[in-house]
Amino acid sequence: EPPVAGVSLRLNNAIQTVTATTGTDGRYTLYWPAEWGNTGTLTVLGRPVTGVSDGTTVTQTADLAGSNVNGLPLDVTPGQDLIRSFGVVEFSAFTADASGRSGAPGRVRYTHFYRPGTLGTVNLSANGTAGVTYRFARDLNCNGVVEDAERTSITSFVVDQSWPREPDGRLRSCALEVEVQIPAGQPNGSIDTATLTATLSWSGSPVQDPRSLTDTTSITPQATLTKKLRNLTRNSEITESQVEAYPNETLEYCLEYQNLSGQTLNQLVLNDTLPTPLVYLPGTLRRDGLPLTDAADSDDGEVNDRQLTVRLASLAAGATGNVCFQVRVPSL
Repeated sequence: EPPVAGVSLRLNNAIQTVTATTGTDGRYTLYWPAEWGNTGTLTVLGRPVTGVSDGTTVTQTADLAGSNVNGLPLDVTPGQDLIRSFGVVEFSAFTADASGRSGAPGRVRYTHFYRPGTLGTVNLSANGTAGVTYRFARDLNCNGVVEDAERTSITSFVVDQSWPREPDGRLRSCALEVEVQIPAGQPNGSIDTATLTATLSWSGSPVQDPRSLTDTTSITPQATLTKKLRNLTRNSEITESQVEAYPNETLEYCLEYQNLSGQTLNQLVLNDTLPTPLVYLPGTLRRDGLPLTDAADSDDGEVNDRQLTVRLASLAAGATGNVCFQVRVPSL
């Protein structure tokens, strides 16, 4: 690995502190005045330390905190030059928290980004609601999007020398997708809160670097249906509540629907029964403003006695629509 510039180090005791930053060659120099005493602690700041060498002996880190190789007590008695060379990597990053909603059954996908701090093996885990399934997929070409061809479920992956790098040599951040699969029976209004963890086990080392985030999925109805009406004779505003009407006046009913799930809903059937004693006005059935015939024929609508039926072959995620028809208030 090349030298690492811009790493900060600190040498201090209970009273005095001196700091330095590595140059482009990865080297640093700290000067400790004799009057400051004979002991100090040398610490690498903001970076995991893989090991330390005093020029003779190399000690590898035992844990991510570097408890045995960082924060080193030193004898800084005047008149000597000390050499301490550190190996450093970066902390991994797993971002960011996400939220969404799904019907039951249903699914929702969240795109996250993972940057490994060094080479090794990454193990993936999810801890959420019992019965909910979580599937991970990786952005293999690191273009920021998990494409359909890349959606092979994984529980781990290897970070090796083939992992893409930034111009400065750092390992690149690549997309990591989780698909949350909500089973049937999850109650509307419930919330699935899942903790996702990507744990990097350093290559050739016992050190593990776990990074976690949280995905929150609200369970909502797959679709909503709202019935509204207005008095066409009086040109009243459309409303969800009651309207005043007299005999021989014409009312219009509209059924408004929306797909609230995160996926396309297929083969939907919308039914409505005319309230007594209202009389359906033939030829007024429409979906999204386009006419449907009253007969049970090749189009998606029909009216049979007092029963109206409209079929929807598919309804895209988030899509809305309406079915409207007119009725007459009969004479007394």
